[in-house]
Amino acid sequence: MGKRGPGKTPIKIVRLQGNPGKRDQERVEQGEIQAEPVSKTTEPPISLTSDERAKWDRIVYNLEQVKLLTHMDLDALARYCKMLALYDELDVKVKEEGTIEVRYTKFGESIVEARHYTQWMALNRDLLRLEREFGLTPSARASMVAPLQGESKGDFEDFMNLQMRKAKEA
Repeated sequence: MGKRGPGKTPIKIVRLQGNPGKRDQERVEQGEIQAEPVSKTTEPPISLTSDERAKWDRIVYNLEQVKLLTHMDLDALARYCKMLALYDELDVKVKEEGTIEVRYTKFGESIVEARHYTQWMALNRDLLRLEREFGLTPSARASMVAPLQGESKGDFEDFMNLQMRKAKEA
């Protein structure tokens, strides 16, 4: 049987959210694999096309700014860029050919969703899932609190400073 419930939130995102459930941070952090953020010179996989690479460069830049991208995420990000490029191709096709098509059978004609539209919708759903994982949607970012520039003195110090700011705001 598969795992139930929502997936675990990475500790980096829990820290950015500011621990809204007031759970014990040491218990939350226990056992999670920690990975260093990627450097500014992260090269995209050579399998990416020029369009996919442009998407890669834009997304990597944004994720590096908030230090959410690690080397462990690069394959998932490459897959996301490939899916996003395919989505753009299907988007053009949907705009050109529409969302329905007429099929003729021995029983007459029937109106059905176009295949490219069905693929477009499935890809849209899958992209949204990945965007939530990477914090690329407004709702995913709304629950995050970015640390102030120049404030980082260590994980515990960052956490305490964040809590102090929240207490002052409340």
